[in-house]
Amino acid sequence: MKPRLLLTNDDGVDSPLLQQLATELASDFTPVIVAPATEMSWAGARHIATRPVEAVRDTTFPFETYRVTGSPVDCVYIACRHLRLNPDLIVSGANFGVNAGLARLVFSGTVQAALAGARLKFPAVAVSIYYTREIRQRYPRVTDLPPGLYTAELRQAAELIRASRKTGCLTSGSCTNINLPYPCPAPDRIRLAPIHNDGDLDIFEPGSDSPFKPTPAYPDFGPIPEETDLGAIGRGWITVTPLKVTFENTAAQPGLRETIHQLTAP
Repeated sequence: MKPRLLLTNDDGVDSPLLQQLATELASDFTPVIVAPATEMSWAGARHIATRPVEAVRDTTFPFETYRVTGSPVDCVYIACRHLRLNPDLIVSGANFGVNAGLARLVFSGTVQAALAGARLKFPAVAVSIYYTREIRQRYPRVTDLPPGLYTAELRQAAELIRASRKTGCLTSGSCTNINLPYPCPAPDRIRLAPIHNDGDLDIFEPGSDSPFKPTPAYPDFGPIPEETDLGAIGRGWITVTPLKVTFENTAAQPGLRETIHQLTAP
């Protein structure tokens, strides 16, 4: 029996990239798709806590598929805890757009869904493909993408996932972030890359008048260091970045411990 693969995303269950990545991995896995019923881009780690969330089986797709009226993170929890799929691997994506740099990792529903899977002690991978301004203008929504546009990128992503699993890199509770440029480079242009620290990125365009327009997702790669994830993608590299699921800053503990001691000492 093949290992079970759970796929989700934040572009929505109708994204062609989701089904195409499932197809690319179907030779090694049994794919099950549990994804948002509508687009949930930039949902981050959002959890729908103000209403019930439905998961409805959709038989119009070639793989076992569920439409979820919740967020990408909700999809992972529902699949693992309530549908009891017990996946051998969770893959979030492929996302239409790059998810590299600190700001995008925080806001990305794709990455946060993978991190949710890792918190539940499953091996998880987030996959994203960069698009140029021209592609976005031609295909405003992910559902507008023509079949085959990202075939080479999806095959490269699938090969990287298979290789990582065979070498034992995808362990319980691990999370790996993969970003691919477009067009897909030669297979040897893959590198480990640290996260570009753009946490101060302004998520809205400059201006003081409401309404405020979101900043377009087209990074200016020029000043970004090439050795970082975002800089390397802009220079035609596939990037692989292992992510941590914890928030704890152990380096700050000694100073805080001393502060607490001073406040509580008799």
